[in-house]
Amino acid sequence: MADSSGSDEYDIRGLDPVDARQYIIAVMATLKQTTAKRVQLERDLDIWENRVKLAVENGRQDLVEGAQRRVDQIKEDLTHLLGEEHEYSEGLARMKAQLKTLQSQPQMSVDVDLLTAQMDMMLGENEKADSEAERKFREAQADWELDDLKRKMQGENE
Repeated sequence: MADSSGSDEYDIRGLDPVDARQYIIAVMATLKQTTAKRVQLERDLDIWENRVKLAVENGRQDLVEGAQRRVDQIKEDLTHLLGEEHEYSEGLARMKAQLKTLQSQPQMSVDVDLLTAQMDMMLGENEKADSEAERKFREAQADWELDDLKRKMQGENE
């Protein structure tokens, strides 16, 4: 969930408390999934480290190399998951603190009917303005055409 663009995806101050809680729950679920993946990888690491040990004990160098590559890959994946786990945990702590602040602030409600009526009024005014502009443009265009016609007529009379 990290974002290299510099935005803080754990900043919930712009959300209302209900949306903020839902977002926190989603991050908690992601953290839980990441933890489950990490636990499974730790089990896999134990299995593959034992396979390396058995391959060494039995002198199977061909198996040792393959098993060791798998151990290295699992360790790399574990390092990545541990970083994600830490990031999610830190983000959750910040969001929970912000949620307490959000809950203490008075909430503004939106009157949907009033907002819709205001939008309709604005659109109506814009349409009037557009009609007025179009009328003025047509008048100017008619004046230009009339001037052109006058010039042509003067040119023919001379």
